[in-house]
Amino acid sequence: MAAIPVSLISGYLGAGKTTLVNRLLAGSAALGRRFAVIVNEFGQIGIDHELLVQSDEGIVELSNGCLCCTVRSDLIEALERLQERAESFDHVLVETTGIAEPGPLVRTFLTEPAVQKHFRLDGVVTVVDAYHLEKQLDAELECVEQIGFADVLVLNKLDLIDAARLSTLQGRLRAINPRAPLLTTQLAEVPLTELLGLEAYELDRPVPQLATPGPGHSRGRELLQSFVLREEAPLDAPRTNGWLKGIVKAYAEEMYRYKGFLHIAGQDRKLLLQGVHELVDLGLGDPWPPEDARVSRLVFIGRDLPEQVFRRDFAACAATTEQVLR
Repeated sequence: MAAIPVSLISGYLGAGKTTLVNRLLAGSAALGRRFAVIVNEFGQIGIDHELLVQSDEGIVELSNGCLCCTVRSDLIEALERLQERAESFDHVLVETTGIAEPGPLVRTFLTEPAVQKHFRLDGVVTVVDAYHLEKQLDAELECVEQIGFADVLVLNKLDLIDAARLSTLQGRLRAINPRAPLLTTQLAEVPLTELLGLEAYELDRPVPQLATPGPGHSRGRELLQSFVLREEAPLDAPRTNGWLKGIVKAYAEEMYRYKGFLHIAGQDRKLLLQGVHELVDLGLGDPWPPEDARVSRLVFIGRDLPEQVFRRDFAACAATTEQVLR
């Protein structure tokens, strides 16, 4: 049986996560999905009362064929409990608490064999409160981290701000996370299909282009940064491996997300890289297309990373002419 995709719905307190979850549940038939929802407590999520039907030992059967499950201890236990009813759903939504850091939850899906056997992380959707965002960015580091981890950003409550403020907020979001698609909305009304099927943690997904940060990118506590490393020369495998081990050892906590592909000398297939903090996943991808330039490209999102040192040391991984000709 194929692993069931899981979407993490993140966002700071009051951003509109619950509204978005309810929209996904209401649209389950149109989406052709049967959702299971994991929440902290039923009293906190406020699932639309029209959907609530009956409860059975912590699992609520919803009227649209979906399930809802409380997290009584931790995420792993909730997933194990849902797995017993795996035939009843084909996608899991996990609504995080407003102050939760996404990193530990992401790690669960990348490191726990029991979880990986049945579930795979599809991506992180972060809902952002347009009205309160500037204060939250300046005061709450968790808000910044939630934005940095996002694979899709939903800028909500646009009805409460004007066009000038929207432009400023978009610039600040782009400065923190320039790779995630940015959806703007009110009442969490977004095209639901753009939130699912992200496959953001699949190695063979293309590396996204980075958007240009807008105004306001040096304000407040926006300590996250984004940059791309490129190298046109083939890379020496031992040197590159040593470089990767070195930066993970030195900067694991500061490296939030990193992903890309490498051209290793003598290898006709791309070497695919996916990383979250200290967790690194490497694998061979498809052969390089004959018409494409074999250029190594890595995207980093992190905090207080010495970008110029990264660039210098990555460039030093290039193979010599003798190594390329072997």
